[in-house]
Amino acid sequence: MSKPEQYGAKPNDIKVNSAYAINKCISENSICELDEGTYYIGGEGISETDPEKVLKSGILWGWNPKQNESGVKIIGKGKGKTILKLSKYLSGRRDLAVNGNQLIMVQAVGPGGDGRVDCKNIVFKGITFDGNYDEINEVKGNELTTAGCTTFGTNTLYEDCEFKGFNVGKDNATSFIIISLLSKNSKEGAKGTTVRRCDFHSPGRNNRYPEHDTEQIVHVQVGGNLAGKIFATQCIVEFCKFRGDAGKTQFSPLAGISVANTKGALIRHNNFDGFEGMCYYVDTGTNIDTIVEQNSAINVPCFIRLSAQNYVRQYGNEWWAVNYAYHHNLIVLNNNVVTTGKGTWNWKPGKYAAWDGIFLGYSMDRDLPDQSSIFKNIVIEENNINVSPANLLKNLGGWWPMSRTYGNPVPIGPVPNEPVIGEIKLVNNTNAYIPEPEVKQKTVTERIKNIF
Repeated sequence: MSKPEQYGAKPNDIKVNSAYAINKCISENSICELDEGTYYIGGEGISETDPEKVLKSGILWGWNPKQNESGVKIIGKGKGKTILKLSKYLSGRRDLAVNGNQLIMVQAVGPGGDGRVDCKNIVFKGITFDGNYDEINEVKGNELTTAGCTTFGTNTLYEDCEFKGFNVGKDNATSFIIISLLSKNSKEGAKGTTVRRCDFHSPGRNNRYPEHDTEQIVHVQVGGNLAGKIFATQCIVEFCKFRGDAGKTQFSPLAGISVANTKGALIRHNNFDGFEGMCYYVDTGTNIDTIVEQNSAINVPCFIRLSAQNYVRQYGNEWWAVNYAYHHNLIVLNNNVVTTGKGTWNWKPGKYAAWDGIFLGYSMDRDLPDQSSIFKNIVIEENNINVSPANLLKNLGGWWPMSRTYGNPVPIGPVPNEPVIGEIKLVNNTNAYIPEPEVKQKTVTERIKNIF
Protein backbone atom coordinates (compact mmCIF):
# COMPACT_ATOMS: atom_id res chain seq x y z
CA MET A 1 0.00 0.00 0.00
CA SER A 2 1.35 3.40 -0.98
CA LYS A 3 -1.48 5.86 -0.47
CA PRO A 4 -1.14 9.60 0.13
CA GLU A 5 -3.64 9.32 3.00
CA GLN A 6 -0.78 7.74 4.97
CA TYR A 7 0.97 11.12 4.73
CA GLY A 8 -2.00 13.38 5.48
CA ALA A 9 -3.99 13.62 2.25
CA LYS A 10 -7.75 13.74 2.52
CA PRO A 11 -9.95 13.58 -0.58
CA ASN A 12 -13.14 15.65 -0.87
CA ASP A 13 -12.03 18.21 1.72
CA ILE A 14 -11.15 21.55 0.14
CA LYS A 15 -9.57 22.68 3.38
CA VAL A 16 -6.96 19.93 3.10
CA ASN A 17 -4.08 20.52 0.70
CA SER A 18 -3.08 17.05 -0.52
CA ALA A 19 -0.09 18.14 -2.64
CA TYR A 20 2.57 17.68 0.02
CA ALA A 21 1.24 14.24 1.00
CA ILE A 22 1.21 13.06 -2.62
CA ASN A 23 4.79 14.29 -3.09
CA LYS A 24 5.85 12.51 0.09
CA CYS A 25 4.20 9.31 -1.09
CA ILE A 26 5.99 9.51 -4.46
CA SER A 27 9.32 10.28 -2.81
CA GLU A 28 9.21 7.27 -0.52
CA ASN A 29 7.44 4.70 -2.70
CA SER A 30 7.59 5.74 -6.39
CA ILE A 31 3.99 4.50 -6.61
CA CYS A 32 1.06 6.63 -5.46
CA GLU A 33 -2.35 4.96 -5.36
CA LEU A 34 -5.24 7.39 -5.28
CA ASP A 35 -8.70 6.51 -4.01
CA GLU A 36 -12.01 7.77 -5.35
CA GLY A 37 -12.68 11.42 -4.60
CA THR A 38 -11.19 14.87 -5.27
CA TYR A 39 -7.68 15.63 -4.04
CA TYR A 40 -7.05 19.39 -3.88
CA ILE A 41 -3.63 20.61 -4.96
CA GLY A 42 -2.65 23.83 -3.17
CA GLY A 43 -4.30 25.33 -0.15
CA GLU A 44 -4.76 28.26 2.16
CA GLY A 45 -1.93 29.71 4.14
CA ILE A 46 1.10 28.68 2.06
CA SER A 47 3.71 31.20 3.16
CA GLU A 48 5.73 33.03 0.52
CA THR A 49 8.85 32.29 2.59
CA ASP A 50 8.09 28.59 3.10
CA PRO A 51 11.10 26.67 1.69
CA GLU A 52 8.78 23.81 0.74
CA LYS A 53 6.07 25.91 -0.85
CA VAL A 54 6.59 24.36 -4.28
CA LEU A 55 5.82 20.93 -2.80
CA LYS A 56 2.57 22.33 -1.41
CA SER A 57 1.35 23.89 -4.64
CA GLY A 58 2.01 21.15 -7.22
CA ILE A 59 3.10 17.55 -7.73
CA LEU A 60 6.83 17.39 -8.48
CA TRP A 61 9.68 14.93 -8.65
CA GLY A 62 13.02 14.42 -10.37
CA TRP A 63 14.54 17.69 -9.22
CA ASN A 64 15.79 16.47 -5.84
CA PRO A 65 18.55 13.79 -5.81
CA LYS A 66 16.90 12.22 -2.77
CA GLN A 67 13.67 11.67 -4.65
CA ASN A 68 12.96 8.79 -6.99
CA GLU A 69 13.39 10.03 -10.56
CA SER A 70 12.21 7.03 -12.58
CA GLY A 71 9.43 4.51 -12.39
CA VAL A 72 6.91 6.86 -10.79
CA LYS A 73 3.33 5.63 -11.13
CA ILE A 74 0.28 7.67 -10.14
CA ILE A 75 -2.75 5.41 -10.38
CA GLY A 76 -6.39 6.37 -9.81
CA LYS A 77 -9.70 4.54 -9.85
CA GLY A 78 -10.83 5.88 -13.22
CA LYS A 79 -12.02 8.95 -15.11
CA GLY A 80 -14.43 11.00 -13.02
CA LYS A 81 -13.75 8.85 -9.95
CA THR A 82 -10.28 10.00 -8.93
CA ILE A 83 -9.79 13.74 -9.43
CA LEU A 84 -6.70 15.91 -8.97
CA LYS A 85 -7.87 19.52 -8.83
CA LEU A 86 -5.98 22.78 -8.51
CA SER A 87 -7.35 24.59 -5.49
CA LYS A 88 -9.10 27.94 -5.63
CA TYR A 89 -6.64 29.08 -2.95
CA LEU A 90 -3.97 29.33 -5.68
CA SER A 91 -5.82 32.35 -7.07
CA GLY A 92 -3.40 35.23 -7.68
CA ARG A 93 -0.41 33.32 -6.24
CA ARG A 94 2.23 34.35 -8.75
CA ASP A 95 4.91 33.31 -6.27
CA LEU A 96 3.69 29.71 -6.69
CA ALA A 97 3.44 29.87 -10.48
CA VAL A 98 6.21 28.78 -12.86
CA ASN A 99 7.77 31.95 -14.32
CA GLY A 100 5.22 33.85 -12.27
CA ASN A 101 2.39 33.06 -14.67
CA GLN A 102 1.73 29.29 -14.95
CA LEU A 103 0.19 27.07 -12.33
CA ILE A 104 1.38 23.63 -13.49
CA MET A 105 -0.25 20.70 -11.72
CA VAL A 106 2.41 18.00 -12.34
CA GLN A 107 6.11 18.41 -13.16
CA ALA A 108 8.87 15.85 -13.62
CA VAL A 109 11.44 18.16 -15.10
CA GLY A 110 14.78 17.83 -13.30
CA PRO A 111 16.82 20.53 -11.54
CA GLY A 112 16.14 23.97 -12.94
CA GLY A 113 13.14 22.72 -14.88
CA ASP A 114 15.17 22.22 -18.06
CA GLY A 115 14.87 18.47 -18.57
CA ARG A 116 18.38 17.40 -17.70
CA VAL A 117 17.17 14.39 -15.64
CA ASP A 118 15.76 11.41 -17.52
CA CYS A 119 12.64 10.59 -15.51
CA LYS A 120 11.96 7.20 -17.12
CA ASN A 121 8.89 4.97 -17.21
CA ILE A 122 6.36 7.37 -15.69
CA VAL A 123 2.74 6.14 -15.65
CA PHE A 124 -0.45 8.16 -15.16
CA LYS A 125 -3.59 6.04 -15.18
CA GLY A 126 -7.26 6.43 -14.30
CA ILE A 127 -7.21 10.09 -13.20
CA THR A 128 -9.20 13.23 -13.99
CA PHE A 129 -6.97 16.32 -14.01
CA ASP A 130 -8.94 19.50 -13.34
CA GLY A 131 -7.13 22.82 -13.88
CA ASN A 132 -10.03 24.70 -12.24
CA TYR A 133 -9.31 27.77 -14.36
CA ASP A 134 -12.66 29.47 -13.76
CA GLU A 135 -12.59 29.34 -9.98
CA ILE A 136 -8.91 30.22 -9.66
CA ASN A 137 -9.40 33.21 -11.95
CA GLU A 138 -12.83 34.27 -10.76
CA VAL A 139 -11.49 37.69 -9.77
CA LYS A 140 -10.60 39.74 -12.84
CA GLY A 141 -7.18 41.31 -13.25
CA ASN A 142 -4.59 38.76 -12.19
CA GLU A 143 -5.50 35.64 -14.17
CA LEU A 144 -2.92 32.84 -14.21
CA THR A 145 -2.50 30.14 -16.84
CA THR A 146 -3.45 26.71 -15.55
CA ALA A 147 -1.51 23.84 -17.15
CA GLY A 148 -1.55 20.08 -16.71
CA CYS A 149 1.46 17.76 -16.84
CA THR A 150 5.04 18.59 -17.89
CA THR A 151 7.44 15.64 -17.99
CA PHE A 152 10.91 14.99 -19.41
CA GLY A 153 11.88 11.36 -19.76
CA THR A 154 11.89 8.11 -21.69
CA ASN A 155 8.77 5.96 -22.11
CA THR A 156 6.05 7.97 -20.38
CA LEU A 157 2.47 6.65 -20.43
CA TYR A 158 -0.84 8.50 -20.01
CA GLU A 159 -3.70 6.01 -20.10
CA ASP A 160 -7.43 6.30 -19.39
CA CYS A 161 -7.14 9.83 -18.03
CA GLU A 162 -9.29 12.94 -18.43
CA PHE A 163 -8.35 16.63 -18.63
CA LYS A 164 -10.48 19.75 -18.19
CA GLY A 165 -10.40 23.32 -16.90
CA PHE A 166 -7.08 24.46 -18.39
CA ASN A 167 -6.55 27.77 -20.20
CA VAL A 168 -4.31 30.76 -20.88
CA GLY A 169 -3.93 33.52 -18.28
CA LYS A 170 -3.51 37.25 -18.60
CA ASP A 171 0.28 37.08 -19.03
CA ASN A 172 -0.29 34.97 -22.16
CA ALA A 173 1.65 31.86 -21.15
CA THR A 174 0.74 28.87 -23.33
CA SER A 175 -1.37 26.26 -21.57
CA PHE A 176 0.14 22.83 -22.29
CA ILE A 177 -2.29 20.25 -20.96
CA ILE A 178 0.25 17.50 -21.64
CA ILE A 179 3.80 18.29 -22.73
CA SER A 180 5.89 15.15 -22.50
CA LEU A 181 9.35 15.11 -24.10
CA LEU A 182 12.63 13.25 -23.78
CA SER A 183 15.24 14.67 -21.43
CA LYS A 184 18.58 16.17 -22.42
CA ASN A 185 20.18 12.92 -21.27
CA SER A 186 17.84 10.47 -22.96
CA LYS A 187 19.42 8.20 -25.53
CA GLU A 188 19.11 9.07 -29.20
CA GLY A 189 16.03 7.33 -30.57
CA ALA A 190 14.67 6.53 -27.11
CA LYS A 191 11.01 5.59 -26.80
CA GLY A 192 8.83 8.64 -26.42
CA THR A 193 5.44 9.16 -24.83
CA THR A 194 2.19 7.24 -25.34
CA VAL A 195 -1.17 8.92 -24.73
CA ARG A 196 -3.98 6.38 -24.93
CA ARG A 197 -7.75 6.54 -24.32
CA CYS A 198 -7.63 9.99 -22.76
CA ASP A 199 -10.40 12.60 -22.96
CA PHE A 200 -9.80 16.33 -23.36
CA HIS A 201 -12.73 18.60 -22.57
CA SER A 202 -13.60 22.23 -23.25
CA PRO A 203 -11.21 24.74 -21.67
CA GLY A 204 -11.96 27.17 -18.90
CA ARG A 205 -13.34 30.57 -19.86
CA ASN A 206 -10.76 33.29 -20.53
CA ASN A 207 -13.02 36.03 -21.87
CA ARG A 208 -12.61 38.21 -18.82
CA TYR A 209 -9.98 40.51 -20.29
CA PRO A 210 -9.22 42.08 -23.69
CA GLU A 211 -7.49 39.76 -26.13
CA HIS A 212 -5.34 40.55 -29.14
CA ASP A 213 -2.74 37.93 -30.07
CA THR A 214 -3.60 35.28 -27.50
CA GLU A 215 -1.42 32.23 -26.90
CA GLN A 216 -2.99 28.86 -27.51
CA ILE A 217 -4.03 25.80 -25.55
CA VAL A 218 -2.00 22.78 -26.66
CA HIS A 219 -3.75 19.62 -25.56
CA VAL A 220 -0.91 17.16 -26.25
CA GLN A 221 2.69 17.65 -27.32
CA VAL A 222 5.02 14.65 -27.36
CA GLY A 223 8.52 14.28 -28.76
CA GLY A 224 12.27 14.32 -28.30
CA ASN A 225 14.50 16.98 -26.83
CA LEU A 226 15.14 20.12 -28.85
CA ALA A 227 18.01 21.51 -26.80
CA GLY A 228 19.78 18.14 -26.83
CA LYS A 229 18.92 17.56 -30.53
CA ILE A 230 17.58 14.12 -29.58
CA PHE A 231 14.89 12.33 -31.59
CA ALA A 232 12.14 10.31 -29.94
CA THR A 233 10.75 7.17 -31.54
CA GLN A 234 7.46 5.34 -30.93
CA CYS A 235 5.50 8.42 -29.85
CA ILE A 236 1.85 7.41 -29.98
CA VAL A 237 -1.41 9.28 -29.44
CA GLU A 238 -4.35 6.93 -29.95
CA PHE A 239 -8.01 6.38 -29.09
CA CYS A 240 -8.30 9.83 -27.49
CA LYS A 241 -11.22 12.26 -27.63
CA PHE A 242 -10.73 16.00 -28.13
CA ARG A 243 -13.41 18.60 -27.52
CA GLY A 244 -13.24 22.36 -27.09
CA ASP A 245 -14.63 25.67 -28.30
CA ALA A 246 -13.02 28.93 -29.37
CA GLY A 247 -14.29 32.38 -30.20
CA LYS A 248 -17.57 32.15 -28.31
CA THR A 249 -16.91 32.46 -24.60
CA GLN A 250 -13.17 31.87 -24.67
CA PHE A 251 -10.60 33.42 -26.99
CA SER A 252 -7.52 31.19 -26.96
CA PRO A 253 -6.95 29.14 -30.12
CA LEU A 254 -6.91 25.38 -29.69
CA ALA A 255 -4.35 22.82 -30.86
CA GLY A 256 -5.16 19.14 -30.40
CA ILE A 257 -2.00 17.07 -31.00
CA SER A 258 1.53 18.26 -31.72
CA VAL A 259 4.89 16.51 -32.08
CA ALA A 260 8.45 17.81 -31.84
CA ASN A 261 11.66 16.02 -32.90
CA THR A 262 10.14 12.63 -33.65
CA LYS A 263 10.70 9.70 -35.97
CA GLY A 264 7.76 7.48 -36.81
CA ALA A 265 5.16 9.10 -34.55
CA LEU A 266 1.67 7.57 -34.78
CA ILE A 267 -1.49 9.68 -34.46
CA ARG A 268 -4.35 7.22 -34.89
CA HIS A 269 -7.94 6.35 -34.00
CA ASN A 270 -8.61 9.68 -32.28
CA ASN A 271 -11.94 11.50 -32.32
CA PHE A 272 -12.00 15.27 -32.93
CA ASP A 273 -15.67 15.60 -33.90
CA GLY A 274 -16.83 19.16 -33.22
CA PHE A 275 -13.39 20.30 -32.00
CA GLU A 276 -13.10 24.02 -32.79
CA GLY A 277 -9.34 24.15 -33.26
CA MET A 278 -6.52 22.52 -35.20
CA CYS A 279 -6.64 18.76 -34.81
CA TYR A 280 -2.96 18.19 -35.68
CA TYR A 281 -0.63 21.18 -35.44
CA VAL A 282 3.18 21.19 -35.76
CA ASP A 283 5.48 24.22 -35.61
CA THR A 284 8.56 22.89 -33.80
CA GLY A 285 11.44 20.50 -34.44
CA THR A 286 12.21 18.00 -37.19
CA ASN A 287 9.53 15.36 -37.60
CA ILE A 288 10.12 12.41 -39.92
CA ASP A 289 7.81 9.58 -41.01
CA THR A 290 4.79 10.67 -38.96
CA ILE A 291 1.57 8.79 -39.74
CA VAL A 292 -1.81 10.42 -39.10
CA GLU A 293 -4.37 7.69 -39.76
CA GLN A 294 -7.92 6.56 -39.12
CA ASN A 295 -8.97 9.61 -37.13
CA SER A 296 -12.47 11.08 -37.14
CA ALA A 297 -12.76 14.86 -37.51
CA ILE A 298 -16.36 15.73 -38.36
CA ASN A 299 -17.27 19.44 -38.35
CA VAL A 300 -13.81 20.82 -37.59
CA PRO A 301 -12.32 24.09 -38.88
CA CYS A 302 -8.80 22.74 -39.46
CA PHE A 303 -7.66 19.15 -39.64
CA ILE A 304 -3.91 19.71 -40.14
CA ARG A 305 -1.75 22.81 -39.86
CA LEU A 306 1.98 22.81 -40.54
CA SER A 307 4.03 25.89 -39.73
CA ALA A 308 7.65 26.94 -40.22
CA GLN A 309 8.63 30.04 -38.26
CA ASN A 310 11.88 31.97 -37.97
CA TYR A 311 12.34 31.78 -34.21
CA VAL A 312 15.80 33.37 -34.40
CA ARG A 313 14.27 36.54 -35.80
CA GLN A 314 11.36 36.40 -33.37
CA TYR A 315 13.47 35.97 -30.23
CA GLY A 316 16.76 37.55 -31.31
CA ASN A 317 19.03 34.64 -30.39
CA GLU A 318 20.67 31.98 -32.58
CA TRP A 319 19.95 29.34 -29.95
CA TRP A 320 16.34 29.28 -31.11
CA ALA A 321 17.37 27.69 -34.41
CA VAL A 322 17.02 24.28 -32.70
CA ASN A 323 13.26 24.90 -32.76
CA TYR A 324 13.02 25.32 -36.54
CA ALA A 325 10.33 23.03 -37.95
CA TYR A 326 10.98 20.51 -40.73
CA HIS A 327 8.10 18.39 -42.02
CA HIS A 328 9.41 15.27 -43.79
CA ASN A 329 7.57 12.16 -45.02
CA LEU A 330 4.22 12.89 -43.38
CA ILE A 331 1.51 10.37 -44.31
CA VAL A 332 -2.14 11.35 -43.79
CA LEU A 333 -4.09 8.16 -44.42
CA ASN A 334 -7.69 6.98 -44.27
CA ASN A 335 -9.15 9.73 -42.07
CA ASN A 336 -12.79 10.88 -42.07
CA VAL A 337 -12.86 14.68 -42.21
CA VAL A 338 -15.64 17.21 -42.70
CA THR A 339 -14.66 20.87 -42.42
CA THR A 340 -17.00 23.57 -41.20
CA GLY A 341 -17.08 25.90 -44.21
CA LYS A 342 -16.73 29.62 -44.79
CA GLY A 343 -15.94 31.95 -41.91
CA THR A 344 -15.98 29.25 -39.23
CA TRP A 345 -12.39 29.00 -37.98
CA ASN A 346 -11.90 31.34 -35.02
CA TRP A 347 -8.11 31.10 -34.96
CA LYS A 348 -7.47 34.25 -32.92
CA PRO A 349 -10.76 36.11 -32.71
CA GLY A 350 -9.22 39.05 -30.88
CA LYS A 351 -6.89 39.68 -33.84
CA TYR A 352 -8.27 38.05 -37.00
CA ALA A 353 -11.67 37.69 -38.57
CA ALA A 354 -12.84 34.09 -38.81
CA TRP A 355 -11.11 32.06 -41.52
CA ASP A 356 -12.61 29.38 -43.75
CA GLY A 357 -12.49 25.77 -42.62
CA ILE A 358 -9.60 23.86 -44.24
CA PHE A 359 -8.26 20.32 -44.53
CA LEU A 360 -4.54 21.15 -44.52
CA GLY A 361 -3.00 24.58 -44.07
CA TYR A 362 0.64 25.52 -44.22
CA SER A 363 2.66 28.64 -43.55
CA MET A 364 6.35 29.44 -43.93
CA ASP A 365 8.35 32.52 -43.00
CA ARG A 366 10.18 33.54 -46.14
CA ASP A 367 13.33 34.62 -44.34
CA LEU A 368 14.14 31.08 -43.14
CA PRO A 369 17.36 29.49 -44.41
CA ASP A 370 17.24 26.61 -46.92
CA GLN A 371 13.52 26.88 -47.57
CA SER A 372 13.44 24.03 -50.08
CA SER A 373 14.30 21.50 -47.33
CA ILE A 374 11.54 22.43 -44.85
CA PHE A 375 8.57 20.58 -46.39
CA LYS A 376 9.33 17.21 -47.99
CA ASN A 377 7.07 14.43 -49.28
CA ILE A 378 3.68 14.99 -47.65
CA VAL A 379 1.23 12.32 -48.82
CA ILE A 380 -2.55 12.72 -48.41
CA GLU A 381 -3.98 9.29 -49.26
CA GLU A 382 -7.34 7.48 -49.22
CA ASN A 383 -9.10 9.95 -46.94
CA ASN A 384 -12.86 10.45 -46.92
CA ILE A 385 -13.32 14.20 -46.87
CA ASN A 386 -15.92 16.88 -47.34
CA VAL A 387 -14.21 20.19 -48.03
CA SER A 388 -14.30 22.85 -50.70
CA PRO A 389 -11.50 22.23 -53.24
CA ALA A 390 -10.32 25.80 -52.61
CA ASN A 391 -9.76 24.93 -48.94
CA LEU A 392 -8.33 21.45 -49.34
CA LEU A 393 -4.70 22.66 -49.35
CA LYS A 394 -4.36 26.22 -48.10
CA ASN A 395 -1.34 28.50 -48.10
CA LEU A 396 -1.74 30.59 -44.95
CA GLY A 397 1.16 32.90 -45.75
CA GLY A 398 4.17 33.76 -43.63
CA TRP A 399 6.66 36.49 -42.87
CA TRP A 400 7.55 38.64 -45.89
CA PRO A 401 11.01 40.21 -45.50
CA MET A 402 10.28 43.08 -47.89
CA SER A 403 7.33 44.34 -45.85
CA ARG A 404 8.68 43.09 -42.49
CA THR A 405 5.24 41.80 -41.59
CA TYR A 406 3.33 38.54 -41.42
CA GLY A 407 1.15 38.49 -44.50
CA ASN A 408 -1.36 36.44 -46.43
CA PRO A 409 -0.34 34.12 -49.31
CA VAL A 410 0.17 37.04 -51.70
CA PRO A 411 3.65 38.41 -50.95
CA ILE A 412 4.69 42.04 -50.90
CA GLY A 413 7.93 42.53 -52.77
CA PRO A 414 9.95 40.04 -54.81
CA VAL A 415 10.19 36.58 -53.22
CA PRO A 416 10.83 33.18 -54.82
CA ASN A 417 7.92 30.87 -55.57
CA GLU A 418 6.89 28.97 -52.44
CA PRO A 419 8.23 25.39 -52.56
CA VAL A 420 5.59 23.73 -50.35
CA ILE A 421 2.71 22.87 -52.65
CA GLY A 422 4.97 20.82 -54.92
CA GLU A 423 5.81 18.53 -51.99
CA ILE A 424 2.17 17.64 -51.24
CA LYS A 425 0.73 14.61 -53.06
CA LEU A 426 -2.99 13.77 -53.21
CA VAL A 427 -3.64 10.05 -53.78
CA ASN A 428 -7.05 8.34 -54.08
CA ASN A 429 -8.99 10.60 -51.75
CA THR A 430 -12.80 10.78 -51.88
CA ASN A 431 -14.31 14.25 -51.56
CA ALA A 432 -18.08 14.39 -50.96
CA TYR A 433 -18.20 18.17 -51.21
CA ILE A 434 -21.20 19.54 -53.07
CA PRO A 435 -21.01 23.25 -53.89
CA GLU A 436 -23.95 25.36 -52.89
CA PRO A 437 -26.13 26.18 -55.89
CA GLU A 438 -25.40 29.57 -57.31
CA VAL A 439 -28.26 32.00 -56.86
CA LYS A 440 -28.71 33.83 -60.13
CA GLN A 441 -29.51 37.50 -59.69
CA LYS A 442 -32.50 38.67 -61.74
CA THR A 443 -31.99 41.40 -64.25
CA VAL A 444 -33.90 44.69 -64.01
CA THR A 445 -36.09 43.61 -66.99
CA GLU A 446 -36.99 40.32 -65.25
CA ARG A 447 -37.89 42.16 -62.06
CA ILE A 448 -40.20 44.53 -63.97
CA LYS A 449 -41.88 41.56 -65.67
CA ASN A 450 -42.46 39.91 -62.30
CA ILE A 451 -44.15 43.06 -61.01
CA PHE A 452 -46.65 43.02 -63.87
